[in-house]
Amino acid sequence: MGTGAFADQGLGPGEDRLASARYSGSRYYVFDGGCVGYRFSFSEDGSAALTNDVSLALGFYERAQLDERVKKATGLEL
Repeated sequence: MGTGAFADQGLGPGEDRLASARYSGSRYYVFDGGCVGYRFSFSEDGSAALTNDVSLALGFYERAQLDERVKKATGLEL
Protein backbone atom coordinates (compact mmCIF):
# COMPACT_ATOMS: atom_id res chain seq x y z
CA MET A 1 0.00 0.00 0.00
CA GLY A 2 2.23 2.83 -1.24
CA THR A 3 -0.44 5.48 -0.69
CA GLY A 4 0.35 6.11 2.96
CA ALA A 5 -2.62 3.95 4.01
CA PHE A 6 -2.35 0.99 6.32
CA ALA A 7 -4.67 -1.86 7.28
CA ASP A 8 -5.98 -2.07 10.84
CA GLN A 9 -4.98 -5.51 12.13
CA GLY A 10 -7.25 -5.29 15.20
CA LEU A 11 -10.46 -6.09 13.35
CA GLY A 12 -12.23 -9.41 13.14
CA PRO A 13 -11.94 -12.04 10.38
CA GLY A 14 -12.80 -10.71 6.93
CA GLU A 15 -12.91 -7.10 8.12
CA ASP A 16 -10.58 -4.44 6.81
CA ARG A 17 -10.35 -0.76 7.57
CA LEU A 18 -7.88 1.52 5.86
CA ALA A 19 -6.53 4.63 7.51
CA SER A 20 -4.28 7.25 6.00
CA ALA A 21 -1.20 8.43 7.86
CA ARG A 22 -0.67 12.11 7.08
CA TYR A 23 1.09 15.08 8.61
CA SER A 24 -0.90 18.25 8.03
CA GLY A 25 -1.45 21.66 9.53
CA SER A 26 -1.28 25.40 9.02
CA ARG A 27 1.38 27.99 9.66
CA TYR A 28 0.87 31.75 9.94
CA TYR A 29 3.23 34.70 9.90
CA VAL A 30 1.86 37.99 11.22
CA PHE A 31 3.70 41.27 10.80
CA ASP A 32 2.99 45.01 10.71
CA GLY A 33 0.87 45.64 7.65
CA GLY A 34 -0.15 42.09 6.88
CA CYS A 35 0.03 38.36 7.35
CA VAL A 36 0.77 35.21 5.38
CA GLY A 37 -0.72 31.81 5.95
CA TYR A 38 -0.25 28.46 4.31
CA ARG A 39 -1.63 24.97 4.73
CA PHE A 40 0.29 21.78 4.19
CA SER A 41 -0.52 18.09 4.03
CA PHE A 42 2.17 15.44 3.57
CA SER A 43 1.97 11.67 3.38
CA GLU A 44 3.56 9.66 6.16
CA ASP A 45 6.86 9.90 4.27
CA GLY A 46 6.73 13.69 4.58
CA SER A 47 7.40 14.45 8.20
CA ALA A 48 7.70 17.71 10.08
CA ALA A 49 11.09 18.20 8.41
CA LEU A 50 9.28 19.06 5.15
CA THR A 51 7.34 21.76 6.97
CA ASN A 52 10.62 23.35 8.01
CA ASP A 53 11.94 23.09 4.44
CA VAL A 54 8.86 24.89 3.14
CA SER A 55 9.19 27.57 5.81
CA LEU A 56 12.82 28.18 4.88
CA ALA A 57 11.86 28.48 1.21
CA LEU A 58 9.64 31.49 1.95
CA GLY A 59 11.11 34.96 2.09
CA PHE A 60 9.52 38.26 3.03
CA TYR A 61 10.53 41.78 2.00
CA GLU A 62 9.20 45.18 2.88
CA ARG A 63 7.59 46.90 -0.10
CA ALA A 64 10.41 49.46 -0.35
CA GLN A 65 13.01 46.66 -0.51
CA LEU A 66 11.05 44.87 -3.22
CA ASP A 67 10.66 48.09 -5.21
CA GLU A 68 14.42 48.63 -5.04
CA ARG A 69 15.25 45.06 -6.10
CA VAL A 70 12.83 45.12 -9.04
CA LYS A 71 14.10 48.49 -10.23
CA LYS A 72 17.72 47.37 -9.97
CA ALA A 73 17.09 44.06 -11.78
CA THR A 74 14.72 45.27 -14.50
CA GLY A 75 14.79 49.05 -14.56
CA LEU A 76 11.03 48.99 -13.89
CA GLU A 77 9.12 50.44 -10.96
CA LEU A 78 6.30 48.76 -9.09
